[in-house]
Amino acid sequence: MASKDDNNKKENENQDNITNNRENQYDNNKYSDVVDRDLKERLCYMFKSCNLVRHWDTVLDELILHTYPDLTPKQRYLYKEIIQTIWDLEFSTAPYDEVVIRIYVPEKNNPTNNPFLNMKPEKALDSDAADFREKTDELFEKGEDKEVEDVVNELCKKGIITSKMTNFKTYKKDGTLKSSTPARILVMRDADRENAIQAMAEVFNSIFTAYFPDVPRSSEL
Repeated sequence: MASKDDNNKKENENQDNITNNRENQYDNNKYSDVVDRDLKERLCYMFKSCNLVRHWDTVLDELILHTYPDLTPKQRYLYKEIIQTIWDLEFSTAPYDEVVIRIYVPEKNNPTNNPFLNMKPEKALDSDAADFREKTDELFEKGEDKEVEDVVNELCKKGIITSKMTNFKTYKKDGTLKSSTPARILVMRDADRENAIQAMAEVFNSIFTAYFPDVPRSSEL
């Protein structure tokens, strides 16, 4: 006859299994259990899932390689970061300083796959460091972004991007100008930007369809 301790142990194990099943149920490939959840839960899971990021990263690599097969690893890496910066910031252009910082922050870009940081770990920036802002300012003041600058110029010469100066303006609540800050921006070709937007839309649509197979597509309405 099982003891009280044995029964308690078995009950705890069953509870752990239930908990583990709940945590792991999102990881299946059929998404059948996801469909049973409400809209908010499914949206939350979809955006937290690595699938969207992973698929977009792969598609972006393929898109750049197909469009510009002759780019060097550094040129390709920089151009990808420009596109990703535009997408993340929801801008139509990429601020030059933002692109440089993203390249030198290893948390954002795996150093082993980053041609700007390979064999140069001392150049990496720690975004969690207390002096992070001072380090980034120092990077530009000392001209340590020259390697990125050189690749930007190479892409400009190829006509893939253009480099311009603009002013980022902020306004007060009453609509009057608060400040105007000069900034350098990197601009993609219109055709490339449209292709990237279309590619991201297709990636999002495929992931959305996988998680929401019960939602009719516009073509089905």
